[in-house]
Amino acid sequence: MARLLFGENAAQLTALQAAQIGYALATLSGVGSSGSNPLVKLQKSLGLDRLSVGANTTTTATGATENSGAAIAAGRYISKRVYVEGKQTTTGTSQVQVDVDLTKHLKLQTRLGNGTAITQGTTPENDPGSSVGLSYQFEY
Repeated sequence: MARLLFGENAAQLTALQAAQIGYALATLSGVGSSGSNPLVKLQKSLGLDRLSVGANTTTTATGATENSGAAIAAGRYISKRVYVEGKQTTTGTSQVQVDVDLTKHLKLQTRLGNGTAITQGTTPENDPGSSVGLSYQFEY
């Protein structure tokens, strides 16, 4: 479940991420309800489509994943095809992301950030700086 939701081993999860997994499992089993999750309540009250709190991970030159504090990300669809998200970390890096759905499968992704650390193995998902790219997705 940790791999599916967060892309990490269960041993590398933060306490909040572990609680989110427990809540997800309880909901899937029919025990939980969306009214009891405080993060979902906050997300809905702020009018957000996504709100996440978790570990701020970076990739080192050796390819290892390193935890460097915490991060909060909040985003919202401002139109049917445009998504805007802001991310702030405890290490002081900030990032704004805009995703525009050009077609059903083609997406324009832009990120603007104040991060200056460039490490080997940096991908658009963990780059603390700025980037522009295209993403093509299809279901098979």
